[in-house]
Amino acid sequence: VGPEIKKDVIEIEKEEATNEEQRFSVPAGEEFTWIIRGGIPADIKDGKKYVISDTLDYRLTYAEDLVVKVEEATAEANNSVSDGDVLVEDKDYTLTVSNGTVTVEEVKEDIKELKIELTAAGMSKVAKLVGDAHADYEIRVYFNTIIDGDVAPNMGQDIPNQATLKYTNSVNFEYDSESDIPEVY
Repeated sequence: VGPEIKKDVIEIEKEEATNEEQRFSVPAGEEFTWIIRGGIPADIKDGKKYVISDTLDYRLTYAEDLVVKVEEATAEANNSVSDGDVLVEDKDYTLTVSNGTVTVEEVKEDIKELKIELTAAGMSKVAKLVGDAHADYEIRVYFNTIIDGDVAPNMGQDIPNQATLKYTNSVNFEYDSESDIPEVY
């Protein structure tokens, strides 16, 4: 069994950006946080590939503020770069943001795909940080998006967002995992 991946919105274990008082709790134009939580395999130090990917819904704009951290699985969400074990872009991981399109009701809409790939140095750093307690920690990716204001006629509809994790261990066995599908409204 390979590493699992989970995805939350705003808080750990929160799969809908809603509350009891106000169902549509994320106003268009305001930033809110997605949290991707990747499991850490016991053999990550010798792993060959660890890649988290996330294709954003066309109604979401990426806020370009991604943070990657190693945190205890029981810790609350904390996307501050001053707290915890932050992984460093271009040293511990590479970030690729690709442009694409999707056709919605015969209209081409722009989308972004985020790809976070740990480097060999990054996998070694994670292994050193967690030691034998790999099951007690997660690689967490925090980033913000904004609901586009031009989707106003569709307000109230859910906007789903799913992430994937591809891990290749030291003997070239590949694991693919998909997260749950949290939603904002």
